[in-house]
Amino acid sequence: MALTKEIQGLQGVLEATFGSHQPYNDTRGITFDIGRHPDEDLVEEWHLTTPDQGPVVYWGKFDAFSRGREHTLDWDDIDLHITRIRRAGDEGSPQFAKFIRLQNDKAPSALIAFAPPRDSVEWVAAYKSPGYWNVLREGVQPFVWNLPRVSADDPSNRRSPLQRVTITFRVPIAMGELIVSGPSEHFRRPVTENGGPHGPARNYSFCIDDVSTLLGQADSSTSPIHWHLELKPEGRPRP
Repeated sequence: MALTKEIQGLQGVLEATFGSHQPYNDTRGITFDIGRHPDEDLVEEWHLTTPDQGPVVYWGKFDAFSRGREHTLDWDDIDLHITRIRRAGDEGSPQFAKFIRLQNDKAPSALIAFAPPRDSVEWVAAYKSPGYWNVLREGVQPFVWNLPRVSADDPSNRRSPLQRVTITFRVPIAMGELIVSGPSEHFRRPVTENGGPHGPARNYSFCIDDVSTLLGQADSSTSPIHWHLELKPEGRPRP
């Protein structure tokens, strides 16, 4: 019991120290695999993390996607796997990306430590998100994402460590066509088809080349990404 409290205290210290201190920049590719059933909902995040301050990057941050109170997740639910992608020339040396759990009541959150640090680190977080798309399977589901932001005392002029992101919704063809309302047409990419983890699938991708254009005023509480998703079974006309 004493050890558990000590670990929880350490997690709280790490969250307070590193949670909002993000001296790095991040480019992401996020793929949401929408399953036929709640236990088939998956997320894969590709990251390219580079230093914003200093010559190398020592850590990154992971925050599991959640829908808040209606969709609670804990560490046993997500089965998180972190993989660091080796660069050319690094084949002979160990390359680690290890996660350290942080204290966060909203959803699983972790510090991703890089050993050794580099001027850029490419890594992937793959995890389960059971029931994330439950509402979509029954009707129209909002997709809301409050983009990560830096702390008010950050020495850079950035609003967020996230610079560029591509969001892909991968839907089994058998589930029908996905209608995404809300994003700028400038973000939308052509629909493609491939084999997903649940069989043949369509990919609906949206590329935001400059995240700062979505953030609005410094004191804005508006969610920069607030879209609506709806599945149309095959053969049903679009609205």
